[in-house]
Amino acid sequence: MKQLIILSFICIFSNSLIAQEEQIFTVVEEMPILLGCENDSISTKQCTERQLLKYIYKNIQYPQIAKENRVEGLVVFSFVVNTEGKIENPKVLKDIGAGCGEEAIRVIETMNEGEAKWMSGKQKGQKVKVKYNIPVRFKLQKEPKKQILRTDKTIYVKKEAVDKMPVFKGCENSKDETTRKSCTETNLLKYVYKEIDYKQLKKDKDKKTGVVVISFVIDKEGKVKDIKVLKSAGKIYDEEAIRTIKTMNEEPYKWIAGEQKGKKVKVSYTIPILLTKH
Repeated sequence: MKQLIILSFICIFSNSLIAQEEQIFTVVEEMPILLGCENDSISTKQCTERQLLKYIYKNIQYPQIAKENRVEGLVVFSFVVNTEGKIENPKVLKDIGAGCGEEAIRVIETMNEGEAKWMSGKQKGQKVKVKYNIPVRFKLQKEPKKQILRTDKTIYVKKEAVDKMPVFKGCENSKDETTRKSCTETNLLKYVYKEIDYKQLKKDKDKKTGVVVISFVIDKEGKVKDIKVLKSAGKIYDEEAIRTIKTMNEEPYKWIAGEQKGKKVKVSYTIPILLTKH
């Protein structure tokens, strides 16, 4: 049995000052930034959100007792980035038990020890404490059978069954399959967030942020097809996510098709896209 952790990441902000006497804010003129994002060409805020999500994905572990008892659900926790760029006062706001809340706290606290360092936020030129609320979804998933599914003479190969996964342009010269996969995931994420037209998102007056879950197929020619919204964030957000995925059919962003037993095959992907207004 293989367990996968599906994380849903959204930074939730409010427009009010929290605990004035404690100097803790939720929105400031200069939000905290993860080191490495300060010179990001797109947006330091977007870069920080992506890197935080990546860090959580990489380090969180499903608690054994939760796996044994099939515990799944959403854990919401908060933490503060202090004036020294350190994580402090992490708290579980919503828990599902079986050690999941504790695991979420453990992961965020490791940021004080590892390479993921924060630059503190600023208000009126002064360093201040800034609070974040983060939801993390714990979900168990059965290990898929290695099989080919046939529907109307079209072959869709399950991701885990493919000998060679599709490769995003620019990653084809990576030294091995593991490196190519890592390069593809990184470059795909960078491409998506670069191509998003954030002006379109502003047409939705009621929403500031949303997560759209998209599925698509890389066919035998490396083209993107069968784009579908699995989880909607609203019409405008969905349409922008679909448009962005479609642009991957424009050169030079063509994919190199996946292979199964030496033959090119179609491979299905599912990815979450976090959309936030600038």
